[in-house]
Amino acid sequence: MFTLIVSKDYDLPPDVQALDNVRAIRLPFKSTDKLLRRLFFAALPLAALAIPKFDMIDDLSQPPTLLRSTRRLLTVHDIRRLDISSSRISYYAYKLSLWFCRALGYRVITVSEAMAGQLSRHYPASRIEVIQNSVPAAFLEHFSSVESIASDVCAAPYILAVGHFETRKNYARLVQAFAVLANDRPDLQLIIVGKDNGAEASIHKLVVQLGLGARVHLHSNISDAHLFDLYRSATALTFPSLYEGFGIPLLEAMAMSCPLIISDIDVFREIAGEAALYFDPQDVEAMCSAMDSLLASEELRSELTEKGRKRLGKFRPGELAAKLGALYSEQRLIG
Repeated sequence: MFTLIVSKDYDLPPDVQALDNVRAIRLPFKSTDKLLRRLFFAALPLAALAIPKFDMIDDLSQPPTLLRSTRRLLTVHDIRRLDISSSRISYYAYKLSLWFCRALGYRVITVSEAMAGQLSRHYPASRIEVIQNSVPAAFLEHFSSVESIASDVCAAPYILAVGHFETRKNYARLVQAFAVLANDRPDLQLIIVGKDNGAEASIHKLVVQLGLGARVHLHSNISDAHLFDLYRSATALTFPSLYEGFGIPLLEAMAMSCPLIISDIDVFREIAGEAALYFDPQDVEAMCSAMDSLLASEELRSELTEKGRKRLGKFRPGELAAKLGALYSEQRLIG
């Protein structure tokens, strides 16, 4: 039996709800109440949840829970609070959290070899396992959209970017690069899709300042069907991020036959290999040049698309789920 402890506003996927061996316990606060959630998990006595001791716990966030268990796993998607956080309080709080995990004997699951290398500077490498993310099943099914894109966007070629609006996503440089590219490509559009994590207003302001209001489109809270359409019709996906633990949009784009123009960072090389065109994310000119090269060559786009389809085989959900299941079984047996 799997017990999922989730916030009250978390939507369980229908396929998870249908499973007989899964139950959910909803907490009395929303996912956006991050501080309250962390304090709750760290300090709440087990009795308050009215559930027995677990055979095993897989913490998907930090700080670690104090729920009773002799077998503990921690899933880490990135360690941005150690690597790029501007807050010293956040930095030391995360360091302390990792110290507690080590003291409690946690094994750590992380989602890329690149992240495992970074994490090993702060946690014993012998206790780190790598299980990469998989492409979402819906993208493999090539779901037929029932929702259309705005006609002014759909009718024109566009570059797509997918990821929350936050500084590390590097959208300011992307908009600057697009401004240069747009001078020679009057029909080209840029669409950025993501939840606002504090940076959307500044990106919108930059778009207006550069006179790109009619050509750069910022979207949030769109449906899956709309997102499928955007991937399917895009000339390319660009992912200009400065820092990532993985990069799910790369897999989504490959599944939808959308070629990639992405940052030259270790984790993206690990995921995409030769199925992408890379640029220095700190260099606006290099970013612009890479986009221009891909836009100018249908042959290059086709080549990257084909390589992406082949590359996607490394990230099939079934194989990666089996690897995680084996780790759960091993952890349950050996503690």
